[in-house]
Amino acid sequence: MPATESRRGGAGERQALLFAGGDAPPAPASIPGLLPLGERALVVCADAGLVHCLDAGLIPHRLVGDFDSVDEMSLQRAEAAGAQRIRFPSAKNASDLALALEGLCEDGVDRVTVLGVSGGRTDHLLFNWALAVWREWPFSLRLVDASCDACVVTCERALVFRSEPDALVSLLALTRVRGVTTHGLHYALTDHAIAPGDTLGLSNVACGGEVRVAVSRGTLLVLRVR
Repeated sequence: MPATESRRGGAGERQALLFAGGDAPPAPASIPGLLPLGERALVVCADAGLVHCLDAGLIPHRLVGDFDSVDEMSLQRAEAAGAQRIRFPSAKNASDLALALEGLCEDGVDRVTVLGVSGGRTDHLLFNWALAVWREWPFSLRLVDASCDACVVTCERALVFRSEPDALVSLLALTRVRGVTTHGLHYALTDHAIAPGDTLGLSNVACGGEVRVAVSRGTLLVLRVR
């Protein structure tokens, strides 16, 4: 049976917030709502993600990158508050965001929410979202921007969340996906196959209440449109 991922997380899970440098993160006031009530999170910034983090009134625990897109004053402010700076050369084989995600693999976190993955150059945006299938991550992965709240679904990590009636929910295949089964969506799927590029999963509609999405093989991105 696949494991179940809840929208709000489970008791005792260790959470991480990872700020990327895109120009479309959620509004600062909405960021605390991404965590379960009363939960604290490990906060990590990939390069210019530090600006979004500070704008949200948060101080990061860790800074990762070559820091070519963030001002020195912001870096010093974060370090003075106790942030650890991990610097990489500008000539490297992975993006700042990829390196920050890899670092979280060593922290024993259960859930990672990435903010600011969209905006700016199209190539950066596409590579940011494609990190969901770069490797098998040892944590559940959630990608959030100004218009979508997306969760990665695999055979080991099903998704369960509550939704208002008529909310738009899209199912995007990141690899060839088999056994796609949904509950609580108007256009229900049962043991369905979806290939990358297939628009079958675009703009489904929530019935209201609990929504469940599971797959038997592959990686699916479930995007809840704001």
